[in-house]
Amino acid sequence: MELWQLWLLFTVPAIAIFVSVISVSIVFIGTILLLFLGSKLCYDKASKQCDDVPETKALLKFLVPTYSVFCVIALLSALVPTKDDAMKIVGGYYITNIENIDNLPPNIVKAVNKFIEEYLEDE
Repeated sequence: MELWQLWLLFTVPAIAIFVSVISVSIVFIGTILLLFLGSKLCYDKASKQCDDVPETKALLKFLVPTYSVFCVIALLSALVPTKDDAMKIVGGYYITNIENIDNLPPNIVKAVNKFIEEYLEDE
């Protein structure tokens, strides 16, 4: 495994946590803006009714797509594996795809199996 792949393996989960926290915060704030401020902005003081106010339409044209993008980002950031899960995925791939594994001496295979069993017992 190359050094940049290891760096990516350790940094992507941290970035995903940061992005998900920011996205959830923006989704929460966007929900408040859409629910509370949107209803107040549609009120036309001249007619004393909730009519189509141009300022409200302009605000909603900005908020709804922005809100949707951050909702999607918040949902997708939940799909990024944690550091431990990513290590298991990559390690499992490399363990199962070793070329010429049949040519290894039996004592090495036993040592690797023992290490894996001890590692799994620790968890």
